[in-house]
Amino acid sequence: MSKRLKLLLITLNILSILFLIFSVYFLNQQKSITGRVISNPNPEKSITGKLIENQEQVDEFSNTTKIHWSHMPLTYKFETNCPEKREIEMRKAFEQLKQDTGFLLWFKETKTNPDISIYCKESQWEKWKDETLADALIHLDKSNKNLIIKGEINLYGQQTRLCKTGYPRLEVHEILHLFGFRDVGDMSSVMFSYQLDYQDCKIKKIDKDIEKALKEIYSS
Repeated sequence: MSKRLKLLLITLNILSILFLIFSVYFLNQQKSITGRVISNPNPEKSITGKLIENQEQVDEFSNTTKIHWSHMPLTYKFETNCPEKREIEMRKAFEQLKQDTGFLLWFKETKTNPDISIYCKESQWEKWKDETLADALIHLDKSNKNLIIKGEINLYGQQTRLCKTGYPRLEVHEILHLFGFRDVGDMSSVMFSYQLDYQDCKIKKIDKDIEKALKEIYSS
């Protein structure tokens, strides 16, 4: 094999390695993480997370290694016009979570730059599934994937689903998705993945293990 051919092969190998490195780097820059858990049928979608730049917020709960928000209170805003009943139940859910956690979690409605954006949209139906009533989305910090930067809740249609106890289960369920909690198969849990009928829903507060997990993070 001539020296010229050997040099050409070495050059091609180097270029191939550089192309591979560039491709991996580019994909890492563009990637987003997905945390969607879908039950079938499931009228509620679970969280889908994205990576975005930190907005230079001080992390008040940096001692934890679990997924968390950096501060309290968290602000929220209705970004679109919502039916009055849905707004009432959403506000009730924020207040309920504050009480369920002994005021470790607390929320404040704002008109500008909210931590949590709430959108009311038209009803959505998916093939082979029940009507989607709500879903939630979180954005994570690129440099610290345990840090939640932004949250969104989408409410679909005019209806909400109350429990027999009056507990705003649907809205609390979606808010808890914004704290990293996923759907579960336990019917007695606020994070049960299927929507419950009025008579079947006997929830009065969040699960004890969820309350414990939140206190471990936000009492530090």
